Order: sequence, then structure tokens, then C-alpha cells
Amino acid sequence: MLKNEDNQAEIKTEELETIIREPRLSDAKAIIGLLRHVSRETNFIMFDPGMTLDREKTLIQQYLNSDRDLFLVIEVDDQLVGLANLISLNHSRQAHVAEIGMAIIKEYWGYGMGSVFMEELILFAEENNIKVLNLEVMANNQRAIKLYKRYGFQQVGRLSKRIQIDHVFYDTLLMEKII
Repeated sequence: MLKNEDNQAEIKTEELETIIREPRLSDAKAIIGLLRHVSRETNFIMFDPGMTLDREKTLIQQYLNSDRDLFLVIEVDDQLVGLANLISLNHSRQAHVAEIGMAIIKEYWGYGMGSVFMEELILFAEENNIKVLNLEVMANNQRAIKLYKRYGFQQVGRLSKRIQIDHVFYDTLLMEKII
């Protein structure tokens, strides 16, 4: 997992040279831009990307200070095009559980970046004694659901009308992977 001195790895997805790494504080503005870009081009993002620059920097610092949480970005030609995170639960009885999520700019779908993120998140979970990974995904996001199933996630629930975008309600699926 990201073993070089800069804590980043160069990877070749199918046709692109990319760098996967932990974010820097200087990435905060680009991360906000990435999330806004993704939310404009698809309804699959499950939250409003209205983060302030200071709040994003604080969030990045919290991830960097944590031994049990992970935040990753993928860049192509010095531009951030995707991100993923793993947040472990802090309650002692649930310390073996973490939640994951990811977002990738649509132009970069199909290049294997989702698979790279999944492999890194699962490896991090294994290395940190996390036994259960949870995620929530829009029920109509078939591409993501297929990816998650390929990595061993199973649907364990459905939440009706969980997300509202422009007065339209969407269901979400709860999925988990036992490690």
C-alpha cells in the first residue's frame, strides 16, 4: 500500500498513467472542485459538496493524523480525477467496522480507477484489523454496484427515498464485505 518515500504509487490503469496517493493540504481546493464536478455530471454522489476550503483542509489533516482512516486521491497529468476514503468506527464494540466511499470524474470511468481504489481500501482494512466494510450506493448506480460485487460486497439492505435531488427521491442500497 503506497510504499514509496512520498507515500504515493505510480500505477498504470488500462491506458493512463496515474498517481494514487494520500492528499496534501494543498489539494483542498482541487478536492472541492472534484466533488462539485462529479455532482454536476451525475446524481450518484450522495452528499452536497458544499465544503469550505478551511473545513476541507481540517478534514484532510484529520485523515493524515489517523492510523485507522484512509483518504486517497488519483491524479492524471497533475489533475485530481478521483478520490476514495475509509472511515473506521470509533466505538469500541464497532472498532472492527469501517465505511468506504469513492467518487471519480465521469470522463475517467472505465480505466480501472475504481478497482485500484477498492484494492487499496481492502488492503488497508486487512492491515488494520478491520473485519467489516460497509458502503451505501444509489440503487440506480449499476456500474458501482457491479464493481462492489466484484470485490465481494453483498447487498444487505435498501433505504427507500434516502436521497432527494431536485424534488426527486432515490433509494440507496446498503452493502457490506466481511473480510
